[in-house]
Amino acid sequence: MGVRKMTIEAVAEAAGVGKTTIYRWWRSKGLLALEAFEHGFGVLEPTEPPSTGSLRTDLWQLARRLLQSKGTVAYRLGPQIIAEAQADPDLAAEIYNRMILPYRSMQTPVFEKAVQRGEISESVDTGLVLDALYGAYFHRVLLHHGEIDHAFFDALVDLLVSGAQAIHVRERNQAPG
Repeated sequence: MGVRKMTIEAVAEAAGVGKTTIYRWWRSKGLLALEAFEHGFGVLEPTEPPSTGSLRTDLWQLARRLLQSKGTVAYRLGPQIIAEAQADPDLAAEIYNRMILPYRSMQTPVFEKAVQRGEISESVDTGLVLDALYGAYFHRVLLHHGEIDHAFFDALVDLLVSGAQAIHVRERNQAPG
């Protein structure tokens, strides 16, 4: 059916309860869909960040979960929830607070370790690197543009790591001394 066509009335009827029961738990159909998404896509639970000894392979480990979601219900439901969030500020805030922030927190150590290893500079905007990783993925998912496969993530991770490392090299070359 999809989120756009879903109604609270239909959900209540299918559950054998009244609409007020549904609204007692979820303020909108978007929030209900988000909870269903989280439940069905268990990998959204923050886990230990990857620590392979290389920024490139750590980022690939983060991207691997996106690749593994391809073809799942969550893969189809996620874009619909994002679309719903465009007209529902509460849903957009919940997506940010329940999904984006926890993942950002989990991924911060990946970049801290890369800085400690000397792979990248601490001045690299790691939020921008993550935006580019997830932004490229969602661009393809939302617009059905291009393949989402190993080759896509190989090229994307190479691009992001090369860009982050180029900033590090430029800063070293510009340092006095």
